[in-house]
Order: sequence, then structure tokens, then C-alpha cells
Amino acid sequence: NVYPEAFTYLKEGKGQGFKNARDAVIKISNKLLQGICFSKFGMVTCCKTNATKSMEIKPNGEIPVIESLRVAVISNHVDLAAELWSQCENPLLTALVAHTYLIALADKAESLYEEELHKNLLFHSSFFFFTAVAARKFLSRAIKLLDNLFQKDEDMATKALDYTSEVWGLEEKPLHFGHQFNLEEFISHPSAQKDASKRLFPYEATQQSSNIDTIKNKNLSRECTTFVKVRPQDGNWSPQRILLHFFNLWNMLDLFCIILYIAGFAVHYFDPAMLTHTRRLYSIALFIMFLRLLNVLLLIKRIGIIIIMIKEMLVDLVEYLVILILFMLAAGIVYQANIYPNHTVTAFPRNIWDWQIWSILKIPYWQVYGELYLDTIEGSDDTECTNNATVWKNDPSIKRCPTSDLIPPVIAATYMMLTNWLLLNIVIAMFSARFDLIKKKSSQKWRFHRHSVVIEYEHKIPSPLNIPFRALTILCLVPCFVCSSCKDNDITGANHQIMLNTQREFAKDIIGRERNGDHMK
Repeated sequence: NVYPEAFTYLKEGKGQGFKNARDAVIKISNKLLQGICFSKFGMVTCCKTNATKSMEIKPNGEIPVIESLRVAVISNHVDLAAELWSQCENPLLTALVAHTYLIALADKAESLYEEELHKNLLFHSSFFFFTAVAARKFLSRAIKLLDNLFQKDEDMATKALDYTSEVWGLEEKPLHFGHQFNLEEFISHPSAQKDASKRLFPYEATQQSSNIDTIKNKNLSRECTTFVKVRPQDGNWSPQRILLHFFNLWNMLDLFCIILYIAGFAVHYFDPAMLTHTRRLYSIALFIMFLRLLNVLLLIKRIGIIIIMIKEMLVDLVEYLVILILFMLAAGIVYQANIYPNHTVTAFPRNIWDWQIWSILKIPYWQVYGELYLDTIEGSDDTECTNNATVWKNDPSIKRCPTSDLIPPVIAATYMMLTNWLLLNIVIAMFSARFDLIKKKSSQKWRFHRHSVVIEYEHKIPSPLNIPFRALTILCLVPCFVCSSCKDNDITGANHQIMLNTQREFAKDIIGRERNGDHMK
């Protein structure tokens, strides 16, 4: 019985890391949630914090297990957290939330250079989610629990992933929580992948499940289309969900494409003479639209792994570009100051293409790809330019002839040596390391992205079929509000309680095996 110890944590404020546990646990957890909710961009939904006030804990009253667990997790009390976790209402979701808490604490400790605390928190979080290496490898508690549920009853395991419950102010489903915090190990589990297959082919899944029971076979769940089912429980929107929706890479491409198409249409509608600008906007929108199609190809394993590599290598490329831009600005300003001395320019000319920043970045940027511009750097290029100061000062579109100087060739040689030899080989090494890292977990990453794509397109209909089918969907929704058989049969009542009881039984078994393993060591 661990209640006396847990009560001491909450009543007397004895713990590792804070004095008054009753107040600190709420404040710390809220700060953690503010940090992790807006740093992990979700694919499906977002944390939904309850608007209700936190439950007051009376000094002589019984303390909820879930609140005691939160104190134990934040104070990094491994043994107490393990015991309380096995007694909580929904161990599966609780393990995932506890994992994110500990990861957030570990990141904070690392930023404060608390290396020992950082290691301890990561070790504690490994119990709740991912594998850790000690004397042997072992799976996390969440994965073990899902494994046991999957072996006992596949249907129960998939429904447990889609079961909504409340943990520490979060009303969420384990499946959606795993997506929004990029828990690849959890989403790549076979039960989650079977859930994706059922969502991808709902009519086939309904028929297979109906064949088991002849009674259900007479009442197949009606669908608005052959591939889109009515799932009202997924229609919960919140400001956080909208924010995270637009911070996703693919959704941002969608947004840019729509904005460009609307802008192009508006430009052509209000000023037909600006056909050139309309064509440019439509061309860029079409380019983005084709890039957006790569998301659909994630469903194909071989192509999907390559797309995942490209997507993650973009992170390395952005880091490389930050350094490259500094080199480009340094070299470009030196070129501009010595090739065109005493050059007076307008700060922001009316034509955006006449801005001086473009001429500063032009030469160093193309030098990265091997274009030398020796004629300009050495001052020997006198084609399509003028030395008449009156002409080029009054008309920014007319080029000024370059001036010969000793410094630009020396800077160009140094710049190209650093960028073409050093930085280029560094970025190649970064891409190679990223490739090897993704290759080791290629199957896991592909399963995670596959499930994300399936959930994203669960309610989407491909264009141009979306217009007539949306009208058909609306017509089918009317009888669905009257007929309960149209909706998914969510786990409620006895089935829901059986699933939670089974989770707690497996959680206690997992903790017992961990203790036996520790005693054997």
C-alpha cells in the first residue's frame, strides 16, 4: 500500500525538487504542457486542457492515484511512480503522458547543464516509453502493455488506442497523443498499423468483423461513401489544434498553394493587364501542389522511405543554410564595396528587383554551384553596362561597369575554398549520417508516417470528386443523426470497463516482472 507515502508528498510537501507539492505540482505541470504542446506539432489533434478547475485535495481526504502519480513523476521518484502507474485508471495513455513530462523535464535539465539529472530523467522516461539499454534491452511499459492487449484481443487493442480519457487535464486518445508528440515507436506498433488498415479500408474491415457474428452481418454500419465513415468523435476542434494543423509541413504547403491561387485569381480579376504576374503566381502554386503530392506517396513503402529521408534532411539543410548565408553576406558585401566603390543607391527602390540585396547575394550564391564570375570580380566585364555615374544613379535598372581591384579575387578564392571544399563536404557528411540514422529505423518511421497519412485522408475525398461527394455526404448525414447504426460503435459501458480492467491487470504484471528482474540482478 503506497498511499501513505503518496499522501506525504501532497500533504507535507516532501519531495525531490519542490517544497510545497500541492501547489507546485499543478504549476510545474502547466508550464511543462505549455512548452511541449507548442514545440511538438501534431498531425491529427492537440492537447485539450479541461476548462474545469483543478480538484482540491483535502488534507484528511483520499488522494486520487493519478494526482499522486503526477507528483511522483515530476519529482522523478521511480519506484513510487511505477507502483502508482499500475493502479491508475488508464495506464496506456498515462504512460505516454508521463513520458512527455519526463522528456520535457530532461530537456529543461539539459538546457541548465544538469547532466546527471538529465540522465536520470531520461532513464525514468525510458520505463514509461522507449527502450533503454542496461544489462539487456527491454521494451517500455506502454509498448509492453499494448503488446499484451494485442495478444489477448486485437480488437480490444485497436479500440484502446482510440479510447478518449482524461489524464492530468488532458482529454485525449493514445493514438492521437502519439501522433502529436511524434512517438514513432508507439505508432509503429502492429495494433496501430492494423488500426490504420481499418481506416484505410473501412468497408472491408466492417465486412470482416461482421462475418464473425451473423447477427451483426444483417446490420452493417452504413457509410456515407464507400470509403468515408461518419466519425463524429474526431470532429473536435480547438485553437491549439488549428495552430498545430497549420504548422505541419504538408498543411503549410496546402495553405501557400491556396493563397497563391486566390491571389492569382484576384490579380487577374481586378487587373487583366497584369497577366504576367498572374502567370507567375499560378506557376508557383502549381509547383507547390506537385510537391504536396509527395505526401500521398508515403503510403508506398519504398518511395515513402525516400521521401522521409528528404524531409528529415531538410532540417540539416536549413542548419547548413544559416552558416552559408553568413558566408554569402560577408563575401557579397566585400565584392559590392570594392567592385562598385562609392556606389550610392536608393534604400528601397519602387521595383523590388532593383533592391541592392539581390546584387549582393547573386555572385556568392552562384559561386557555390561553380559559377566563378571572374570577369566581374576582376573588373574586365564591360558588356551592357555604363561608367557614366549620372546614368546609373538615376536609373537603378542600368548596370554599372565593375572596377578592377586586388581584394575581390583574393576574397573570392578564400570564399570558394571554404564553401566548395569545406561546407559542401560537411553537408554531404551530415546527409550521410542522417541517411544511416533513418535507414536503421526506416520501417518504424515509414509506419508512423503511413498512419499519419491514413488519418489525414480518412475524411478527404480526392479532387474533383470532392464536390459531388460532399453533397452526397451531407445528404447521408441527415439519417445518420437519427439512426445510431450509422455511427461507429465506440466502446462504452461494460466493454469499456473490461478494457480498462485488462490494462490495469497487465500493468501490474509488467511492474511485477520489472521487480523480479531487478532482484535477479
